[in-house]
Amino acid sequence: MAGSPKVAAGLEEMGQMARVRMLFSKRGPFCFIRHVDLPQIFSRSARRADLEIEQTEGFSPHPKISLGPALPVGVVACAEPGEIWFSRWEEGYLSRFNSFLPDGLAISAAEEVDGKALNKLCEAAEYVLRPQDPSKMDLIAMSLDSEGLLEGSVYRWSVDSGLLNLVMG
Repeated sequence: MAGSPKVAAGLEEMGQMARVRMLFSKRGPFCFIRHVDLPQIFSRSARRADLEIEQTEGFSPHPKISLGPALPVGVVACAEPGEIWFSRWEEGYLSRFNSFLPDGLAISAAEEVDGKALNKLCEAAEYVLRPQDPSKMDLIAMSLDSEGLLEGSVYRWSVDSGLLNLVMG
């Protein structure tokens, strides 16, 4: 049976399925697109670029796409991780794929990978924040220094040129 897990695993081992890990950005008005809408946008763009995305198995198949942790709507993304399973991936496909993505969404890097899945690798995220009122930076720094606030979730933070760099898990 062609849709069985054993057959799918066999096709992947034979190199007929490519798991491509990518870094993408969402800029401008595109940062207001919800995280849950991105797989459909990637899927439609791939179809327009004539790139075939593998489908999940089961009663309601959908494109096999896995994205990293969601950012809130309205936050610009500079390097968000994602994985897409293509039927095949060749040199030149990245530029072709990018040319069919909507303005504001771009893939900066893509590479075929093996090993651990993306959801097993994402443990932290780095944010760069610019307060609307720069005079509040000292108050923000004092809050981050206080005991118990966000305990265990803030790995490190620093202030540089009026920007707050924050690494959270």
